[in-house]
Amino acid sequence: NSLDSESVLSVNFKDRSFLPPGQGLVVSRSESSNLQVLQYLNKSGLNAVEQFAFADALQRRSECTMDSEDAIDCVELLCLDRDGTINHDVGSPGVVRSSDLKLIEGAHESVHLALALGVAICVVTNQSAVSKNLLSESKLEEINVQMQKLLTIEESDQFSILVCPHQDSDLCLCRKPSELMIVEAMKLFELENASKVLFIGDTERDLQCAENAGTDFALVESSHYGAQLARRLTIQDEYEHISSYSSLKVALKAMLLHVYE
Repeated sequence: NSLDSESVLSVNFKDRSFLPPGQGLVVSRSESSNLQVLQYLNKSGLNAVEQFAFADALQRRSECTMDSEDAIDCVELLCLDRDGTINHDVGSPGVVRSSDLKLIEGAHESVHLALALGVAICVVTNQSAVSKNLLSESKLEEINVQMQKLLTIEESDQFSILVCPHQDSDLCLCRKPSELMIVEAMKLFELENASKVLFIGDTERDLQCAENAGTDFALVESSHYGAQLARRLTIQDEYEHISSYSSLKVALKAMLLHVYE
């Protein structure tokens, strides 16, 4: 059965309502804005050498075809996990107050680097505290608004958030490792080819979600879960194709700019 999802075109999430378990997603998409590449670039924190690499990356992207040797140069949508990838993971039940949301070092610059290269961003996050009645709808709104404010991208039509508010016992279809949020993100940005999508996260659920959706995946070790998973992956042949990085900042500079730390 097809699932309906609600698209909210407002940074303050007005008129958003949660859907019953299994019936869809909570979706937020920021208001449209004609922000220019230079505005993003100015917030990316690139040094002089990295700016030359940025120019090369723009050139590679302009020449990108389906036959390009490096598929990463052709990525049009970056799907990001939230807790442990963008902001610090505070443990169960997760971030339940906006004041507890703290960006991981380099996350702000990383997001603007991707946007400057013309890569859209969709945050895809499980927030089961809602279903467990540990986090209200209004508090979730405040937390996601706070994240956008800290990232200083409140008014970009190239940034969106998808939330699954359910827990496993709800038997919904959107909770990661289900691929449904990535599929929905592709619809939001009018993409049909999963090879145009890169998913970055810090947990095995994220990895499995990417595999289920058929997208590339990169692991970040910026949380306890990510560091643990990275150690496991080094001894599991089936995941030898997965690259891991210390943080989102390091991952995106390596993958998008070919600058390695």
